[in-house]
Amino acid sequence: MGARATAFSDRGIHGRLSNVLHPLQHGFAWFTGMTPLEPFTVYDTVHMSPAHVAEAKAAYTARLDGLLTDPPVPYRSLTGGDYDHDMRLRPTR
Repeated sequence: MGARATAFSDRGIHGRLSNVLHPLQHGFAWFTGMTPLEPFTVYDTVHMSPAHVAEAKAAYTARLDGLLTDPPVPYRSLTGGDYDHDMRLRPTR
């Protein structure tokens, strides 16, 4: 991403990355039977130094190594009892 990590924080201009991607990861992937992983993200790519590129390559290699073993995003099931009739998360969950 071209933006800094702080731009994708709870008070950043874009909001948290998980909120930005929620319609895709939850609404598209999760509800169609996929188990999405946390996104692999490299921030501030506009200003990447050679050292930052090397770090990103190493992190990406580690991510690829864990594709089949990394835990998925822990979304809740619509029918698992976590949500009420109005599709709102129950206060006890």
